[in-house]
Amino acid sequence: MFSLLTGRSSSCGWMDTECHSAVSLLQQRGTLLAGATLDMLHGDVMDHYRSFSTLERLLEVPTLFVEQRVLQISPNDQMDIIEKYYDFDDAVMRELIGKKPSSKLRKELDDVCDKTGVLVRSCRRQFDNVRRIYKQVDEMTGNVLDNIRQQFLLPDPLARRYAAILFLDWVRFETHKRKLAHLTFNDFFVCADALLRHWADEECELDKEFFQDLREIKAMLDREKEAKAVTLRKLEGGRLSTDAAGDLSQNFRCLFRSLVNIATGLYRSRELKDLFIDLQEKVVEPCKSARWTLQDMDAFLAAINFDVSEIDTFRRETDLPILWRRYLRAVGPCVLQLFAS
Repeated sequence: MFSLLTGRSSSCGWMDTECHSAVSLLQQRGTLLAGATLDMLHGDVMDHYRSFSTLERLLEVPTLFVEQRVLQISPNDQMDIIEKYYDFDDAVMRELIGKKPSSKLRKELDDVCDKTGVLVRSCRRQFDNVRRIYKQVDEMTGNVLDNIRQQFLLPDPLARRYAAILFLDWVRFETHKRKLAHLTFNDFFVCADALLRHWADEECELDKEFFQDLREIKAMLDREKEAKAVTLRKLEGGRLSTDAAGDLSQNFRCLFRSLVNIATGLYRSRELKDLFIDLQEKVVEPCKSARWTLQDMDAFLAAINFDVSEIDTFRRETDLPILWRRYLRAVGPCVLQLFAS
């Protein structure tokens, strides 16, 4: 039965064709048990399809599924079936994130099927699951992750992936520009998870007051030379490759200003939605072109995470280091993930 969880039966004819295919495959692999006829195996497979067809409607409401008495299924198997039914292909979800799961988007699933090579009935199941969770959780208050776990009985890792999907959809982050086309679903999951942990509350609501306060860090631009001196001093002793060290010495101004300007613009919804494309174009690509390594980028991000004693502006404006560090706690993992891809 578990093998049926990736598809959706649409007619008895389809089921019969699929059953014959399953039987033929088993026969080719020599897995027919001694004494079992082809008709017996065909009947057994058909029985599984009928059972799944009965249970699939209940899987749309997992709390009802675990209470059903039509079939005797152990609690462990119930959880396993639910997890498999709500699991998804990263390639399919990569095409869906950042978009509201609307009826219009569902009509485009044939294109998703062609692009990913995943059967269209599986694409529809995955889309319908996202839309179902989206609608259910969007109408609820409280902790989004807890709501997903409690309403759909999903294990924590899968629930976290869905929470990231909802977050990307709610904010409408730009994820489909050409310069982001090489990024995978996991890349965006890592970024979304970092943003959720450091910039959002338990309801996945971004801290708009924090974004307003971030405008104050523009004062750091007046201390650019001081910031450069502190950064380069912290990176002495061969912590950067030769290429990165030379590039940073020449282009610190551009890189530092890019990070500050991205931060000060996040209070505007358009610039927030463009966060990933801005990080890609203004931070990741210039450094890659200058032959930075991932280790170089990691060391640089650590070096510019200034504390209150390192920059004169921070000593006078005590809120700035708190804002700057909180900003980098989310942006840092995003930059590293984009750089690594």
